[in-house]
Amino acid sequence: MSKFENDSTTSEKKYFNLINSILDIIIEIDLDLIINYINPQVYDVFGYIPEEIIGKKAIDFIHQDDASRIVESIKKGIKTREIITENFRIRHKKGNYIPVSAKGRVVDYENQTKIIVVFRDITREKEAEQKLKGSDKRYREIIENIEDGYFETDLKGILTYVNDYICRYLGISREEFLGKSYAFVLDKNTIKEVFKTFNKVFTENLPKGVFESEVIRSDGERRTFEGTFYLRYDSNGKKVGFYGLTRDITERKKMEQDLKESERKFRTIFNSIPDLFFLVSKDSTILDFSGKQEDLYIPPEQFLGKKMIEVLPKDVSELLKNAVYQTLITKDPQILEYSLVIGDFLRYYEARHLYFDENTIAIFIRNITERKNAEEKQKLSEAKYREAYDRAELYKDLFYHDINNILSNIKLSIDISEKYLDKPGKESEIKDLYELIREQFGRGTKLITNVRKLSNLETLEKSLKSVDVNKTIKDAINYIQKSLQSRDINIEIESPEKKMFTKANELLIDVFDNILINAVNYNENPKKEVLIKISRESKNNMKYVKFEFIDNGIGISEKRKEVIFHERFNKEKGSKGMGFGLTLVKKIIESYKGKIWIEDRIEGDYTQGSNFVFLIPEAKK
Repeated sequence: MSKFENDSTTSEKKYFNLINSILDIIIEIDLDLIINYINPQVYDVFGYIPEEIIGKKAIDFIHQDDASRIVESIKKGIKTREIITENFRIRHKKGNYIPVSAKGRVVDYENQTKIIVVFRDITREKEAEQKLKGSDKRYREIIENIEDGYFETDLKGILTYVNDYICRYLGISREEFLGKSYAFVLDKNTIKEVFKTFNKVFTENLPKGVFESEVIRSDGERRTFEGTFYLRYDSNGKKVGFYGLTRDITERKKMEQDLKESERKFRTIFNSIPDLFFLVSKDSTILDFSGKQEDLYIPPEQFLGKKMIEVLPKDVSELLKNAVYQTLITKDPQILEYSLVIGDFLRYYEARHLYFDENTIAIFIRNITERKNAEEKQKLSEAKYREAYDRAELYKDLFYHDINNILSNIKLSIDISEKYLDKPGKESEIKDLYELIREQFGRGTKLITNVRKLSNLETLEKSLKSVDVNKTIKDAINYIQKSLQSRDINIEIESPEKKMFTKANELLIDVFDNILINAVNYNENPKKEVLIKISRESKNNMKYVKFEFIDNGIGISEKRKEVIFHERFNKEKGSKGMGFGLTLVKKIIESYKGKIWIEDRIEGDYTQGSNFVFLIPEAKK
């Protein structure tokens, strides 16, 4: 038996002190809804001091649109003795209304029946909810990732959408759900009551409805869940169905069942607070606790009477201990967040340290894992939007760059062939030019295919296979020589074997094409020379094929080497920039788990030409 239960008088005094220290609003009303007690925190949230509230009717402070619903909810709670849960608006002293979440229950003590209610300001939650309605696409993505059920129905109750959580939770596929009545998963004893709730929301245009029911999962387990739903309207304001959220409340229902026993006034209030509670001495010894044991890091018998450093990870215990010290010194609440691995899951908590007396601190701990996960998912969602946008820009530039090269080659071939048309004996040259045009058309078709593949990196990585690099390089050289017939180009290959293979795909030729095109285009010598060296190299227990494309072009300065692979193809005409092609080269090589960098052909003198060096993992035949 804990020290809270040893001395009744001392216990009541301590609970009274606790209630006056809690950051939430706690109120006691009688059956006529007259306020008999309210803790001082009402001033922080609503601007009233307790004396301005006590003795007045609670309903006078509730928004008129919410008042009748709250009265009915209280009447039902008085009749059934079940926990009352509602969201509504309370008038601030300045006249504006504050949204709150409230939980209450009817209790009997000292031959009187009272209603104890705990309020929490949910302004931030409401603002967050409003923001989520801004983007339907983002809303859908969040819905598919939340750990709550989400559903949509038409006015007949036929399911038109369920999120992935509901399918996983019940073990039923989405195809089995859609087109069926929501009632097919509900307990038969609650179907009529649930229907009445939906019908009431529809006929009375209520802002929302709440229902409870048992469901039987595909594995035969019976679970209890709570649903909150709203009317759905089309763009013309016509009712078209319902949408809502469901949450597993099986454990909560079990807990509520266990809490049916009545206790004294302040003990009842204290146990209504939905947080873990710890009473801690100034040396961080845990004196007592209250809350659900399933939320605990370890069982009570392993931490009661021990210091936090003895039962919690060092970083968490030091954090909480420092907050205990600061609270004792300043007497101000200290709020902090921390995380713990419980079972196989990382959970996040918010700890509120409240001054109790000169030797003791009360700590209220709330599980904020859902909020943290939602925030993280929102960040990931925003990052994905940005990545998708950047990728779209990348592919737009890619297409613009390469299609311009293809069209330029086609136009040049057409212009030259027109000059040959009136000259006898040029049929062979014209045939070669037509063949070049046909090849360029094929490259254009291939470009469209490659852009489509690049648009999905996962698909790109899955398409990797063993590629003959010698053959691919020869194909690229042949293309360059045909495309740039008017230039004096000499390209040589040094390779230890006739056939070497890398783990790549059909985009490898684009790597070779772009590097060779740059080697020729940015070369002011009459004769353009490129030496391609192929060798093997091992790094970090990984075998690579090493490529060196050594040219005698204008070279690349050290400053340009740092940014050359990150530039877009947006240079003005006449610029000596390398263009977008090298950005594509880097992206493709990295998709192969390879690396690329640039060296000087003559070390220390970049003006003598460049050496493009890259490694790609070696593959077997």
